[in-house]
Amino acid sequence: MKKFITGAYGVLMTPFKGNAVDTGSFVREIKALNDKEIQGYVVNGSTSEFIHLSLKEQEALTELVAAHKVKEKKLIVGGCAGNLSDAYEICAHAGEVGADAVLVCPPYYFKYTSSEREEYFKQLADISPVPVLLYNIPFFTQELELEVIYRLFQHGNIKGIKDSSANMKRLTHLIEKTEGTELSVLTGTDDILFPALMGGCVG
Repeated sequence: MKKFITGAYGVLMTPFKGNAVDTGSFVREIKALNDKEIQGYVVNGSTSEFIHLSLKEQEALTELVAAHKVKEKKLIVGGCAGNLSDAYEICAHAGEVGADAVLVCPPYYFKYTSSEREEYFKQLADISPVPVLLYNIPFFTQELELEVIYRLFQHGNIKGIKDSSANMKRLTHLIEKTEGTELSVLTGTDDILFPALMGGCVG
C-alpha cells in the first residue's frame, strides 16, 4: 500500500528583521528550495520558531509558501499549539490554502495525562479538514506513548507520525506496526537519519 507521505521535506526557517518577519527573505528561501529534489515543504515547525509567531503571522507564512511553492510539491503545516482551539484554527486555515497535512505535537506548558493527550488528538482529527500527522518531540513537550500512538493510528484522519525522539527502538516498533498500511513513519532527527532510513522510515 502506498504511504501517505514519503521522501525529504524542506523545513523552512523564519527569517526576522528586528522583531518582524522578513517576508522578502522568506520568499527567497521558498524559491531556493523549489529547485531542490525534495517532495515538499514544512512551514511553522520547530525550526520555523513558530512559538515566537502569532497565529496571524503563522497563517501569513503558510500563505506565502502556498503561493510561491512548486505546484507538484506538497505542503505540510505545523499545527502545534497550547490548546485545541488554536490548533483547529491552524488546521482550518491549512485546509483553506490547500495544504496536504498538518503536523501536530501534544499540547504543551501543562503536563497532561496520556488519556488527555490521546483525546486531544482524537478531537482535533475529528474536525480537521486536512489529514493529521502526529509529531512526537519530547524535547519540547510530553512524549507520546507507543500504545497511545497505536490507538490514534486507528483514526481515519491520522496518517502517520514524525518522530523526533532520536530513539531507534521506538522507530523500529512504529515501522513494524505500520507495515503494509498507508501510515507514514518519518524521522525528524539528523543524528539518526541514515539508520532510520535503513530501518524503514519513509522520510
